[in-house]
Amino acid sequence: MLPKRYKLTKRDGIKSILEEGEMIKTRYFVAKSIPDESGQSRFSILISAKISKKATIRNRLRRQIFEIIRLNIEEILKRGPRKTVILPRTSALSLTYQEIQKELLKTL
Repeated sequence: MLPKRYKLTKRDGIKSILEEGEMIKTRYFVAKSIPDESGQSRFSILISAKISKKATIRNRLRRQIFEIIRLNIEEILKRGPRKTVILPRTSALSLTYQEIQKELLKTL
């Protein structure tokens, strides 16, 4: 489980990140991020019901992404403090854990 200090909340302005953030698109993910003045990188994952109608599938993907971030946090933090919102695409459901990890690290 990713520690709370690395998670974005609504209070942190997720909506403003989605509107103003730099966008990185890949086949499986869209990531939007802005620099963070506090010096701490934080992440949020938004998975629409359009991805899957079943909450269990959406939650499993969310947990996998948070776990990948937790295991690779030092590598991600080397790129500088950023607030990042990750938006998986429907095609991400067909990937294995290792493929999700590879694609997500490439995106971040």
